[in-house]
Amino acid sequence: MPVYLVERYATGIDANELGERLGVAAAALRAEGADVAWLLSIVLPAEDGCLCLFEASSAAEVARANERAAAPYDRLVESVELAGR
Repeated sequence: MPVYLVERYATGIDANELGERLGVAAAALRAEGADVAWLLSIVLPAEDGCLCLFEASSAAEVARANERAAAPYDRLVESVELAGR
């Protein structure tokens, strides 16, 4: 399933609150039949930014999750996940 990166830049991002809202929104959409999951967020305090990864069947599903979470974003793009150890 595709992975999407969401970029957001706003002052004072509360990582815990954002994570809670994104998790709840994605779970509610899944309960309604959508295929979307919030994977993780990385807050960039020095940049007043945040990068979030979602797994979803489409960018539209990711947009819906962010809208439901009341989490405005600046960019949403499909990405390729590479993991290393």
